Amino acid sequence: MKYFYYPGCIAETSAAEADIATREVARALDIELIESPASSCCGAGNLARVNPLLDLITNARNISLAEKERADIVTICNTCLLTLKNARDKFMKNPDMKTRTNSVLSGINAKYQGDVDIKHFLWVIVKDLGLASLKKRVQNPLTGLKIAPFYGCQILRPSEIMQFENPDDPQSLENLITTLGGIPVQHEGRTKCCGFPLFLVNRQASLKMLSLRFQEIKEKGADCIVTPCTLCHLALDTLQNDAWWIAPRGRRFELPVFHVSQLTAMALGVDIKKLEFERHFVNVKSIMKRIRD
Repeated sequence: MKYFYYPGCIAETSAAEADIATREVARALDIELIESPASSCCGAGNLARVNPLLDLITNARNISLAEKERADIVTICNTCLLTLKNARDKFMKNPDMKTRTNSVLSGINAKYQGDVDIKHFLWVIVKDLGLASLKKRVQNPLTGLKIAPFYGCQILRPSEIMQFENPDDPQSLENLITTLGGIPVQHEGRTKCCGFPLFLVNRQASLKMLSLRFQEIKEKGADCIVTPCTLCHLALDTLQNDAWWIAPRGRRFELPVFHVSQLTAMALGVDIKKLEFERHFVNVKSIMKRIRD
């Protein structure tokens, strides 16, 4: 199993612990991750609003790097996933745009072919590797741990581009949690926005959205949260204490938040010291103790 690894900017900086865990999981599951220092930011959809053509050229170049390695792209960022798949979808629907883009890329000896897929690391584990194979490698099952899945927006929609699972009733995270020995906690907000994109525009509204997510998850009896999105991971962890202040009755949530790679790494028996949980804002010691015990 070989993939071109595109972690995304957040995973290389603010949520580096998710990147570290992903590499550990890949090593444990014999998944080869190929990288290129030439990869650049995908633009996160913001570039497309300012310069749509430059956005397509940028992402076509990134995809072309994977094509040279003849490997599908795998990312741990929902935003990168959507941005790259959006570009690929536009080229498939508009061959003239592909030709125009390649005329620009020819100036740097690059060419977009469109013959590799873009996947999330969660999809690779669930579908390419398979949950039956994963289960055989679990060393520290998450027995009794009640885990709330939080998909985020961009790994599910638009479904005609993602083409992986039902955006209204996804099951990949729940199935993964069960395979790792945990108990998935159903909650309505699992497919809704975490509020991160709104934070710099309307901080209060963003925190209110987060607070509603946390309140429901807490009421459902979850011990922790798992997400495949580095931005959701960042928001749910770093802004949790801020969201507590506007919650009814001002109660603390104290819900540790894990990226899907981190949770998988723990269940696979990866040394806790390698996962840099000290980077988290919400203390995860209670969860680590339960897994070790």
